[in-house]
Amino acid sequence: MRAAIDEAIRQAIPSVSAVVTLPDDKPGYKVVGVAEGNTAYRARHVSDGVLLFIAITTVSQMSGGKTVIALEEPDKGIHPRRIVDIIDQVNRIANQGTQFLITTHSPVLLNAFRDFPESVLIVDRGDRGTVAKRLSDMPNIEEQLRDVQLGDLWYSGVLGGVPTP
Repeated sequence: MRAAIDEAIRQAIPSVSAVVTLPDDKPGYKVVGVAEGNTAYRARHVSDGVLLFIAITTVSQMSGGKTVIALEEPDKGIHPRRIVDIIDQVNRIANQGTQFLITTHSPVLLNAFRDFPESVLIVDRGDRGTVAKRLSDMPNIEEQLRDVQLGDLWYSGVLGGVPTP
């Protein structure tokens, strides 16, 4: 299992040669880190994006691909260009049987799901409570997505899911 985790991480982040455990400052404890060549870095010195890749991959490998992983705003603290890498990793793992529930307020992350409208739920809270509607069930969605990014369309308020003043 450990080799599979390391391989999955290397596919996503080629500079990382392995996930390692290092002695903590507190005796008897260990912390997660990464090795880059001959140098090991403790988690506190590793980016949030790398730690997220490690967490997603580890949970998936430990469950044998038969689990649900919930990620609340995985884009938080991540460079926008790395969001696509995270979604690529999520898709790789999802193709092995793991299901993901992802929440976001990020138009950039939402753009990654443009070709998968059946995977997107827009959640609105109003006078009647909270309602979720599947993007693929919205009328004319394919036509609306022809000329605009999904995140931009959502941000404009056309799809709903935007707080009211």
